[in-house]
Parts: sequence; C-alpha cells; structure tokens
Amino acid sequence: DGNMVSVTQTLLSIFGSKLTLPSSGILMNNGIMWFDPEQGKRNSLQPAKRCLSNMCPVYAQKEDRHYVLGAAGGRRILPAVCQILSFLFDYNMSLEEALHLNRIDVSGNKSVLGNEKLNKGIHETLSQQFEYSQAYWTAYPHNFGIPSVVLHSAHENQGMADVMSPWSDAVAED
Repeated sequence: DGNMVSVTQTLLSIFGSKLTLPSSGILMNNGIMWFDPEQGKRNSLQPAKRCLSNMCPVYAQKEDRHYVLGAAGGRRILPAVCQILSFLFDYNMSLEEALHLNRIDVSGNKSVLGNEKLNKGIHETLSQQFEYSQAYWTAYPHNFGIPSVVLHSAHENQGMADVMSPWSDAVAED
C-alpha cells in the first residue's frame, strides 16, 4: 500500500507500555519514568508538563522517494537524524553511502565530537571554531547516534540500519 512508519523505542522498557491504541495501532510509551520524582527540579512531574526526552521520528519525501528514519542514542539522536537527512537530500547519497559516512555529534553543551576517521581538514576546521574532540565510531560505547532508515519509491523498497550497531536489522527488496 505504500504505508510507512517510523517508531521510536524508548530506553526504558522494551516496546514501552506494551499497549497499542485499538483505533490507530500506535504503540504507547512509558515515558513517565523519565520524570524526576523530586519536586522543584527541571524534570519534576507536574500537571500538563512534558518530560524531557529525545525522539525524532521523521518522514521525508524527495520527488518519488519516501523516507522514514529515526535513531537511538539519547541526545545524539537529533544530530544523527539531521546529518543522515542532509546526506540523502543535500548530497544525493544512497542509503548505504549515507549510513557509512563518518559523522560529527553536536549534542554536548559547547563541545563538538568528530569521528576520528574524518578528513584531517575537517578536524582542523572544527577545532579552530569549537571546543572539539575526536572519538571512535564503535559498537560500544555509542559516541554517535544509531540511525535507521527506510526508503520506498515506485522502483524500490530498502532499509538500512547503523553499520556499527550489533542489534540493528534491515532488509531490501529487489
């Protein structure tokens, strides 16, 4: 049918509350566990307040190509999703190219973290403009967001997950 879904699984319980809404099929999370039980703190539970959380499920379209993407990784989610979108849309990369490309992370307070395999000129430019450090792109610890992308067009259905994640899966259709 061409339907596409982007799902964010929380770090709390696997598949959140394990409750789906009968009218929509939307899986409910259990994000209330993110609230701080002590009153007077930044993330304290209050009426009509949303807890601090990091999610960025995205649907995007470029011509006849439809994408859904998201990532795991707490505060590293947004930088990972934005970079993958830029690689796909601004640089016309394939899923494979975009998810194999070295990335930077800007989720720290004032610091920028770059994959140690980035071009030397990129390291020099970033270190001149920001508080900058380098890190390895490894299966653990996760120094960068862990994105997954699905692509649907009239000609192909394809998915790809972060290449360093040992538990990510994706499939492609010929």
